[in-house]
Amino acid sequence: MDFPLGEHERLRRELIKVDADNKRLAAEVRRLVEENQDLKKAAELWIRLYERQLARANDAVKPLTL
Repeated sequence: MDFPLGEHERLRRELIKVDADNKRLAAEVRRLVEENQDLKKAAELWIRLYERQLARANDAVKPLTL
């Protein structure tokens, strides 16, 4: 496929721009995956703490219900 010289240059610049956008988006996806993993770990920690406190509260109430 033959393009006029100006069209070839325009397409080359567009490819460079698309490549830069792809690299930027790939980096953003990596950052979001890491952030998601950190949030998941934090949520799991809070759930464990909540369950422990709930168990302690239930254990504290048991003598009162007997």
